[in-house]
Amino acid sequence: MTSVAKDFEPLVRFDCLEQEICSFGKPEWESALHALVALHRASILPAMHGMPYECEHLGPGYYYGPAFGHWDVVHTILDSVDVEPEHAKRQILNDLYWMQEDGFLAGVMYFRKDGTYSHQKDTTHPPLWPFAVEEYCRVTGNDELKQHALPYLARQIGWYERHRQLPEGGFFYTDVTGNRKNECGSDDSIRFTPPPGLVACVDACSHVYALYAFAAQWGGTKEYAAKAETLKQLIQEKLFSERTGFFHDAGSNFRYTFDGFWPLVCGAASLEQAERVVREWLLAPERFFTAHPIPSVALCDPGFELRMWRGPSWNSMTMWILLGCMRYQQYEAVRQVAQRVLDATAEQFRRTGKLWEFYHPDLGEQSALTRKPYNKEANMPCSDYLGHNPLFAIARMWKKAGEEMA
Repeated sequence: MTSVAKDFEPLVRFDCLEQEICSFGKPEWESALHALVALHRASILPAMHGMPYECEHLGPGYYYGPAFGHWDVVHTILDSVDVEPEHAKRQILNDLYWMQEDGFLAGVMYFRKDGTYSHQKDTTHPPLWPFAVEEYCRVTGNDELKQHALPYLARQIGWYERHRQLPEGGFFYTDVTGNRKNECGSDDSIRFTPPPGLVACVDACSHVYALYAFAAQWGGTKEYAAKAETLKQLIQEKLFSERTGFFHDAGSNFRYTFDGFWPLVCGAASLEQAERVVREWLLAPERFFTAHPIPSVALCDPGFELRMWRGPSWNSMTMWILLGCMRYQQYEAVRQVAQRVLDATAEQFRRTGKLWEFYHPDLGEQSALTRKPYNKEANMPCSDYLGHNPLFAIARMWKKAGEEMA
């Protein structure tokens, strides 16, 4: 663990987050939410290595020590932004600090005990940080951060267009080549077993679509708006299967993983497609509507197993899918899924006293899950894990959806 100066006093104590717990009116969730506040508090480090502000790392239970970045930082931001917006802004600026001039944003910064750090110089991760900027501006009613972030957004778009765009349109993550860099964020996903070759990926296409859409909104740029529309058309026409009613990577190797929900999250699905995905997949017990939703692989997929990203449920990914449901006004789905997630997480916390990196989708024993079987020393989900537990964000959507339905 990186040493922290004894006189270090964080700028944030998350008192407002703790005060929010009683507003949900669900006493059975309170112990787990209080534990989550404690994890937020335990994950603050001083500004270091050039970052402008103190940083919030992935959580004290991460096997590889304090780390900053990846999509985890976006999850922690979205968890607290409604009540701690200035802390959220500081983490956004910390994240953007690491973007290179060419638009490449490294995956994770690892902080060592000797005060040095290392980072993934050859691996990036899903570009979801603009969602955090959008939420900060919504909460504060001030769009200045969008204008500050717009040049970073343009740089990252340029990097994806130069390095991850296919000649026939669409975008990919390099996992399709079998290089095991986990650029899509899902280590060892069944989507890439065997490697399909250079095909348009449903997640990469959706994520870049979101980049275009944000850039068009923030800058009023017609060029980005046109590119967003072209990519949306590709997603709707080439990545959605009328036969399955779900979104898939291009090609014939259809897999049923949570990645098929990204077009809803990013707003690229048509209303009819979104409604089919929610009705036929999200709320289907034999597919994704498990006791602890949503599994990373549908129960009906023959590749399902209780192994990291191949079956267990990740609360962070469920948060994104619920954001997609909110976008398409699928409020009943939000209520049902969010309640199950929070109930199941609270039950596992009651059993184990821990918040976990990922969860048993059928509420079985956490010890039944494996992380990476080839890594015997770290083959269970991490406990005391902050970066994949945006439970406050999920509870807020549960509450908001109920208000919309009233």
